[in-house]
Amino acid sequence: MRILILGGTQFIGRHIAETLLAAGHAVSIFNRGRSADSLSNEIERLRGDRDQGDSGLSALSD
Repeated sequence: MRILILGGTQFIGRHIAETLLAAGHAVSIFNRGRSADSLSNEIERLRGDRDQGDSGLSALSD
């Protein structure tokens, strides 16, 4: 299953992303990219800001 997590680099989101990846899912996180993360390189990182309207969501267009 392909799963998108909003945020994903901090407390709960990080653990959810790692657990889903370990279970064999394709995981993507969408965030502003302000925090460094130590997540697996297998997790797709999408950068944007949902508060910026359509331009902030362009990473989700595919």
